[in-house]
Amino acid sequence: EGIFQARVDALNPLQQSTLKLASVSGAIFELATLEAAFPNQSRLQLPRALMQLQQLDLIQQLSDKPPTFAFTHRVTQQVAYELMLNKQRQELHARIADWYERRPVVGHRHFALLAHHWLAADEPRKALQYLESAAEEAVENHAAEEVVLLRDVAVRGAAGLEPPVTRRQLAYWMRLRGEARRTLGQMLEARLDLEKAAELLDATFPRTRWFRDLGTAAGALRMFTSLMRPWRTKPVADAERVRLIEAATVYETLGFLHYSAGHRNDMLYAVFHGASLARRVGEETPVLTRIHENLGFAAGALGMHPIARHFCELAGEAALQTNNYATKAWAMLPVGSYYAGVGDWDKAE
Repeated sequence: EGIFQARVDALNPLQQSTLKLASVSGAIFELATLEAAFPNQSRLQLPRALMQLQQLDLIQQLSDKPPTFAFTHRVTQQVAYELMLNKQRQELHARIADWYERRPVVGHRHFALLAHHWLAADEPRKALQYLESAAEEAVENHAAEEVVLLRDVAVRGAAGLEPPVTRRQLAYWMRLRGEARRTLGQMLEARLDLEKAAELLDATFPRTRWFRDLGTAAGALRMFTSLMRPWRTKPVADAERVRLIEAATVYETLGFLHYSAGHRNDMLYAVFHGASLARRVGEETPVLTRIHENLGFAAGALGMHPIARHFCELAGEAALQTNNYATKAWAMLPVGSYYAGVGDWDKAE
């Protein structure tokens, strides 16, 4: 490392400034990024400085369109970065982040890059917004490992914020990580994340068996009585609506995890409680459609086929009306499978 520092110290001021800015930009960087953050009076000299740094074998050009470069050795980037004062690094990270904000969005890596630079610029609230967007994009792209990593970075970035991050936002991050861990096959870790999310949403998953069994019995009774009369709900405020939908989504996934683990009673509790939360919203939502399908499945598992058909019909009708194709597919496939299982081939088709 001492050899690399001596080489950086031997550079002229323009070369040093260019190398330091590049170190903030990343191991691979574009000319346009440097131009956006470089002082106006020296911007025209950037191409010459970059050529000189290539001749010194400190960087190498990777592409002409757009002009893209990389550090020849990672240690060079580290040395150049550490030669700057913390305040100087923060200012450069903020300039680069500001420039990236003006660029077209190109997926979750774009959001993750913005989050990285705003965190390094000591702007954690801005960083958290982009971390959340990056995690959502990663979920859509099935990049489960990145979701886990992004959530961990978000929690570290939120530490010590005043005012603190809301419980709802923490629960949302916890749910995303739990769902990502389920995708990765980390079922126990996923369940713990989701139970923590439920607790943050004031919908704690009971720790004692007898309480869960009692809740399952109450849920089964509500499911049966819903055949006799519609469930009545009172209008809820927007914030409560968001909480109920998020909590119902958490319980939907918990039901899947317990089903996969062979925990029938806990699966039933999660399905029934998720249904209760989703029903309290007072309107049809994607999560309620999916939970109606789960209720149909649960009733079928208990041999209560008239009730199972009732909820499968509710799920099927809602799925046909929704423009949310993921919800449509999620509901129609299991409903069709249930009807096929009981020999009702016309409805299954």
